[in-house]
Amino acid sequence: MPSNTIVMPLDIRKNSNALSKVYGHYFAEVHRLGTLSTYALAKHISEHNTLFGEEELRLILGKVATCIVEMISQGRGVKLDGLGTFYPTVQNVKDGAPDLATAQQMGANGLVEGIHIRFNPENEDLRDLTYKSLKKRCSMRVENVVVSTPVETDQQTGKVTKRTRSFTPVADYAYNEEQGSDSGTGGDDEPRP
Repeated sequence: MPSNTIVMPLDIRKNSNALSKVYGHYFAEVHRLGTLSTYALAKHISEHNTLFGEEELRLILGKVATCIVEMISQGRGVKLDGLGTFYPTVQNVKDGAPDLATAQQMGANGLVEGIHIRFNPENEDLRDLTYKSLKKRCSMRVENVVVSTPVETDQQTGKVTKRTRSFTPVADYAYNEEQGSDSGTGGDDEPRP
């Protein structure tokens, strides 16, 4: 049973890709409430009765970020105890090199399209942050149904290039579906009685 009283809000999204074998199925996604900046995180940490103030924490967090990037750019992973390990991986060019001679000729810059920073969460017994263990620590609640509506389409390929997303509270969406009304209009629907 989750011991955390802070609730993680989730939304439900209906798969609207008619070519998918799970077309029409519903999937959960985190209702992201934004991203904390270094300043906001420092302020949050400083409110937890730490020895350091907000300004010192901003400097420390900034230095941590700089050093992690520095170490990763040298091919080293960085483990933050209680959180996990950041490490580099390469994105190879499509099809790679057909043989060793070509690989040598292409060189590192020719073989590598980019470098990714990856994260592997902590999985020690007391600080297990793997995906299933973290789920056990979270209290979750479904909030909205997300409806994605195409607003721009590439004229040549016919592919959707831009979508809007609307959020309708689950109870209102379900009520609209029961009534047979168009529930894809998002937050503009009248709330159910």
